[in-house]
Parts: sequence; structure tokens; C-alpha cells
Amino acid sequence: MVVLPDVGWDWTSISGNPSLTIEMLVAFPSAPWDWGHISCNPALAIDVLNQFPDKPWRWDDQGISKNSSLTAEILTKFIHKPWNWSSICKNPALNTAILSQIPAGNVKCKFVCANPSLTIEMFRLVAGDKWSFKLNGICGNPALTLDMLLVYPQGAWDWSRISCNPALTISMLREFPSDWDWDWAAISNSDALTLEMLVEFPSVEWDWSTIASNSSCTADIIQQFPGQWSAYDIENLK
Repeated sequence: MVVLPDVGWDWTSISGNPSLTIEMLVAFPSAPWDWGHISCNPALAIDVLNQFPDKPWRWDDQGISKNSSLTAEILTKFIHKPWNWSSICKNPALNTAILSQIPAGNVKCKFVCANPSLTIEMFRLVAGDKWSFKLNGICGNPALTLDMLLVYPQGAWDWSRISCNPALTISMLREFPSDWDWDWAAISNSDALTLEMLVEFPSVEWDWSTIASNSSCTADIIQQFPGQWSAYDIENLK
């Protein structure tokens, strides 16, 4: 590491720089490091925490709890620190290993539901009556999968919300009867719309004008359903 003379370094900015390394911290122990910034720096690793255990780390929602570098190893080693469990459950770094380390009663299901990193393994770990299936929960989460729906088929699923979810697949539509409360107008406007859906469910209430303006509308869709387009739709399709 090249050591430059004191040129008026901005140690707060360096503290938040993703290029920060443990070697820098060790080489300049008397520098006015901003440990709050380091707490939320994605370069943070367990070796830094082990090297400087007595520094004023921020474990809350402005620090390590929301840091994308959070790992199960960090959480396990420092489990008695003042964590913000809601932030951990929102953290995209959340995975099955981290989730399994959260003490009983501290799992914030509504935030896990909405976490873009949600997996079927995480869902199985905590699925139950406490899950938030409604708006901003799992039904609108792009990580939603058919397997999740099948694991908890009696859940209070919001089918209208799932209809708007870009994760919607034809397998979901096939698996659950058409008399479930699908919002076909929303699916008509969805990026998830496919020719296969239109062909397999010809009798539902598609909104053809909306489909005409949908970026998912392809030449194959137009050719497959020649009688569905108004003159206005045809003009917009050009």
C-alpha cells in the first residue's frame, strides 16, 4: 500500500468508501475514522469487526442491520448487540442462514415477505398465520414463485395483487382455478403477459385495448387474434 503524506484526507468519506480495507484501518489507527459510516459500508467484513471490537459500531437501522454485507457469521458472533430486526428482515442480504439465526419472536414476517431476496427455503422456514400476504407483502414481491403458492395454498393470497406481479407465470394460472379472483385487466397490462396465456385462457375478460399498448404485445399475439383489435388499436400497434 502506497502511503501518501497528510494532504487533508477526508476520513469520513474514506470511511464510507467501498474500497476501504482492513489494511487501511490498521495502518492509520489514530485517524478520525467515522465508525458509523464504516458500519454501513458494503466493504465491512467480520475480520474488521473482530479487529476493532470496541469501536462505536452502529448496529441499528442506520448501520450494520441494513448493511448489504451482513452475513450469518456476523449475526451469530455478535448476536447480543442491539440489532434492528426489522432492518435485517428488509435487508436484501437476508438468506436462510441469517433468518435461522434471528431469535424467536424477532422475525418480522411482513418485511421478510416483501424482501426481494425471498426464497422458497426462507418461506418454508417461517410460513404460517403471521405472514403478510396483502399489499406490499409476498403477493407483490417479484420473488414470488409457484412453489410458494403451493406450500401454503390456504393462505390469504391477494390474487389481484399477484395478477400485477411481474413474477406471474402461466404455471400459476394453470395451478389455480380460473374462478379464483384473478384480475385479467391487470394481467392484460402486465409485462408477464404471454401469447401462451392468451391462447390457454380464451374465454376470460381480457382487455384487448390494454394488450395493444402493452410492451409485451408481439407480432405473434396480433396475428393469433386478428379480430380483437379496434381501428384505434391497430393504429397504435403500427
